[in-house]
Amino acid sequence: MNVVDVGEIVLGTGFIPLIDLLRPGIEDQLRTRTLAGPWSSTVLRAAPVDPAPAATGGAIRALDWVVREPASWIWTASTA
Repeated sequence: MNVVDVGEIVLGTGFIPLIDLLRPGIEDQLRTRTLAGPWSSTVLRAAPVDPAPAATGGAIRALDWVVREPASWIWTASTA
């Protein structure tokens, strides 16, 4: 938090049902342990429900190059 000045913290998977219980402690620690804590407006939220978050993240990572360089992907797919 002190280095990258994150504006949003997303809790996922097993933490989603606990977010209301964890929120006060996390927000207190953010105010106490970060340099800009007293003036920060960091948002703490639950991640969207995803039945397979690791698979979704892996798929997004694998398709990243397709999004960045679609022409290369089209060329590779058409020559296969």
